[in-house]
Amino acid sequence: MGLLFSHPADFTPVCTTELSYIAKLSNEFLARNIKVLALSIDSVKLHLKWIGDIHQIQSYNINFPIIADVDRKVSNLYGMIHPNSDPILTVRSVFIIDPNKKFV
Repeated sequence: MGLLFSHPADFTPVCTTELSYIAKLSNEFLARNIKVLALSIDSVKLHLKWIGDIHQIQSYNINFPIIADVDRKVSNLYGMIHPNSDPILTVRSVFIIDPNKKFV
Protein backbone atom coordinates (compact mmCIF):
# COMPACT_ATOMS: atom_id res chain seq x y z
CA MET A 1 0.00 0.00 0.00
CA GLY A 2 1.02 3.58 -0.41
CA LEU A 3 0.24 7.13 0.59
CA LEU A 4 0.95 10.00 -1.81
CA PHE A 5 0.35 13.50 -0.55
CA SER A 6 1.14 16.89 -1.98
CA HIS A 7 1.78 20.28 -0.48
CA PRO A 8 2.06 23.71 -2.09
CA ALA A 9 5.59 24.67 -1.16
CA ASP A 10 8.59 23.87 1.00
CA PHE A 11 9.25 25.81 4.21
CA THR A 12 5.64 26.89 4.80
CA PRO A 13 4.47 26.37 8.40
CA VAL A 14 1.53 24.10 7.57
CA CYS A 15 3.52 21.98 5.08
CA THR A 16 6.38 21.66 7.55
CA THR A 17 3.94 20.48 10.21
CA GLU A 18 2.45 17.94 7.79
CA LEU A 19 5.80 16.46 6.82
CA SER A 20 6.99 16.40 10.42
CA TYR A 21 3.88 14.60 11.57
CA ILE A 22 4.13 11.99 8.81
CA ALA A 23 7.78 11.47 9.82
CA LYS A 24 6.71 11.13 13.45
CA LEU A 25 4.29 8.36 12.39
CA SER A 26 6.85 6.58 10.19
CA ASN A 27 6.96 3.50 12.44
CA GLU A 28 3.17 3.22 12.22
CA PHE A 29 3.31 3.30 8.43
CA LEU A 30 6.17 0.81 8.40
CA ALA A 31 4.26 -1.59 10.69
CA ARG A 32 1.37 -1.50 8.23
CA ASN A 33 3.61 -1.90 5.18
CA ILE A 34 2.58 1.50 3.80
CA LYS A 35 5.07 3.38 1.67
CA VAL A 36 4.89 7.17 1.93
CA LEU A 37 5.65 9.61 -0.87
CA ALA A 38 5.30 13.40 -0.82
CA LEU A 39 5.17 15.88 -3.69
CA SER A 40 6.04 19.56 -4.01
CA ILE A 41 6.70 21.75 -7.02
CA ASP A 42 9.92 22.96 -5.46
CA SER A 43 13.37 21.66 -6.47
CA VAL A 44 15.42 18.82 -5.00
CA LYS A 45 17.87 21.42 -3.70
CA LEU A 46 15.10 23.13 -1.71
CA HIS A 47 13.75 19.77 -0.52
CA LEU A 48 17.15 18.85 0.90
CA LYS A 49 17.44 22.18 2.72
CA TRP A 50 13.92 21.80 4.05
CA ILE A 51 14.54 18.24 5.26
CA GLY A 52 17.61 19.51 7.13
CA ASP A 53 15.59 22.35 8.61
CA ILE A 54 12.87 19.99 9.82
CA HIS A 55 15.47 17.73 11.42
CA GLN A 56 17.25 20.62 13.09
CA ILE A 57 14.13 22.30 14.47
CA GLN A 58 11.84 19.34 15.20
CA SER A 59 14.32 16.43 15.40
CA TYR A 60 12.38 14.35 12.86
CA ASN A 61 14.03 12.48 10.03
CA ILE A 62 12.14 12.61 6.75
CA ASN A 63 12.65 9.01 5.67
CA PHE A 64 10.41 9.05 2.62
CA PRO A 65 10.96 10.59 -0.81
CA ILE A 66 9.66 13.98 -1.85
CA ILE A 67 8.98 14.34 -5.56
CA ALA A 68 10.45 17.52 -7.02
CA ASP A 69 7.69 18.30 -9.51
CA VAL A 70 9.22 21.50 -10.87
CA ASP A 71 7.69 20.97 -14.33
CA ARG A 72 4.32 20.01 -12.77
CA LYS A 73 4.00 16.82 -14.82
CA VAL A 74 2.93 14.70 -11.85
CA SER A 75 0.70 17.44 -10.42
CA ASN A 76 -1.14 17.81 -13.70
CA LEU A 77 -1.31 14.06 -14.35
CA TYR A 78 -3.08 13.45 -11.03
CA GLY A 79 -5.21 16.61 -11.02
CA MET A 80 -3.42 18.22 -8.10
CA ILE A 81 -3.70 21.72 -9.51
CA HIS A 82 -7.19 23.14 -9.45
CA PRO A 83 -8.10 24.88 -12.76
CA ASN A 84 -9.12 28.08 -10.93
CA SER A 85 -6.08 28.27 -8.64
CA ASP A 86 -2.63 29.70 -8.97
CA PRO A 87 -0.88 27.41 -11.49
CA ILE A 88 2.33 27.35 -9.48
CA LEU A 89 0.74 25.80 -6.41
CA THR A 90 -0.35 22.21 -5.96
CA VAL A 91 -3.65 21.61 -4.27
CA ARG A 92 -3.38 19.70 -1.02
CA SER A 93 -4.08 16.19 -2.18
CA VAL A 94 -3.90 12.80 -0.51
CA PHE A 95 -4.03 9.56 -2.44
CA ILE A 96 -4.24 6.12 -0.89
CA ILE A 97 -2.81 3.44 -3.17
CA ASP A 98 -4.17 -0.05 -2.55
CA PRO A 99 -2.16 -3.29 -2.84
CA ASN A 100 -3.24 -3.59 -6.50
CA LYS A 101 -1.68 -0.16 -7.16
CA LYS A 102 -5.09 1.48 -7.66
CA PHE A 103 -5.76 4.94 -6.32
CA VAL A 104 -8.64 4.98 -3.85
